[in-house]
Amino acid sequence: VAFTANYILGTGFLTLPYAVAQTGTVLGSLALVVMAALAYVALQCVMEALARVEPCEVIAAFEPGASSPGQEVVLENLADLLREQRARNPEGPASGYGALEMEDWWRTATDERRGGRRGGPGPPCGWIAPDRRVEMVELMGMYLGPRGKTMFVIMICLYIYAALWVYAVLVGQTFASSLPLSPDTSPVLSYWFYLFIFGALVTFLTTKDITGPVMTAVNLSFAVARLVMVCVMVLTLLHGLLSVGRGGEARIDPDPAPLYAPAGMFQMLPTAIFGFIFHHAIPTLVEPVEMKAHVQGDFALTILLVLLGYLALCTLSVSLFGGETLPAVNLNWEEYSPPSEVMGLLVRSFVVFFPAVSLICTYPLQSITLANQISAVVPGAPPLVSRLLAACPPIVASALISDLSFVTSLAGICGFFIVLVFPCLLQYTSKAYMERHVPGSSPTHYTSMLTRSPVVVLFVGAIGAAMAIASLTMILKDTVVES
Repeated sequence: VAFTANYILGTGFLTLPYAVAQTGTVLGSLALVVMAALAYVALQCVMEALARVEPCEVIAAFEPGASSPGQEVVLENLADLLREQRARNPEGPASGYGALEMEDWWRTATDERRGGRRGGPGPPCGWIAPDRRVEMVELMGMYLGPRGKTMFVIMICLYIYAALWVYAVLVGQTFASSLPLSPDTSPVLSYWFYLFIFGALVTFLTTKDITGPVMTAVNLSFAVARLVMVCVMVLTLLHGLLSVGRGGEARIDPDPAPLYAPAGMFQMLPTAIFGFIFHHAIPTLVEPVEMKAHVQGDFALTILLVLLGYLALCTLSVSLFGGETLPAVNLNWEEYSPPSEVMGLLVRSFVVFFPAVSLICTYPLQSITLANQISAVVPGAPPLVSRLLAACPPIVASALISDLSFVTSLAGICGFFIVLVFPCLLQYTSKAYMERHVPGSSPTHYTSMLTRSPVVVLFVGAIGAAMAIASLTMILKDTVVES
């Protein structure tokens, strides 16, 4: 749970308080809850598609053209697979069933198939995720075909480019705001200077092999520190609010944020979904887990804990800083000054600079991941060229456009497709495939009341596509108007 929570957090949570301040405390908080609920449904969709990998492979092996000996053999193999999965999941719903019940199931399913009827009885055991590692791209190719797989890879590339853009802007703004070159130096010049230093460093690291135990240890340390940072931010916000009117510091915000500001929703929604993106990594996160029957509950708990953390951070930040909430809320801690000067220095330095320092490691790793995706789309591209194409464009884009909320919204628009659209398509197509060949065989261990209905699944996917299109339209419209 802690590892997944850290994976979800990243640095996107730093932009959420500003989005809530622009949307209104109540409306922004409601948007976070809705995005978390949609992300949970999409989580179930991915888990169902993952659980159907093995039975779909069995069915595909006996499809016409694959020397099929008949539907009975398909069902016998599915029954054998159910027995194997029951052995892997002894505490699951299959524990009370024996070979006779499984035999009855596949014979009944065969009768249903021969009779041309739909909706036969489900298997006595819901399918669970396979033990072997299955990449998300593999799922896309299996259920959506080559075109769907290519579209997903392109969307992942666009998302990583946008995320790297966010990282570069955040680093440049952090150091330009906290450590300007001189009192008389233009903030833009300071921003470009630090962006150049950061770009040169991360580009160099991207071209090197930085994987290994040392980098793993560094990333683990940063993961722990990120969770500590969130706790420190919440505690200092509580202290600041409790100090108001009790002899403590004066209230920081001269311009309290509104409760409702619907005009900010088109910025809030993509920023909120950006804070819940991890669905493309679910198969990778599931693979090392031993009790795969319980992993969906762990993910659901993680989403709930992350949501509570977001709500605490956003509501407290907006209550204390109001209209002065910055696009990267950690920069508001530059003014943190508790009675203890030493404590103030430590907290300020940690909250303000840690995100930027951690991105020195995160940026090259993400760039290497993006380079691998580029190589998949453009076979034959030299590895060095792919890595440079991954690392350099976001730095150049950051020099041209440094509006953090705008860039985060672009990443969130890609996130709508990654979190909502593609997972729902996976669930729908995988279920349809199994039902077409063996009616009643599609239920999985992870199927719920929500995902049992195709209407709900398609509705969530359609909502994701609609929000992406609406948000992109409004962002482009606002950009043209400002220009």
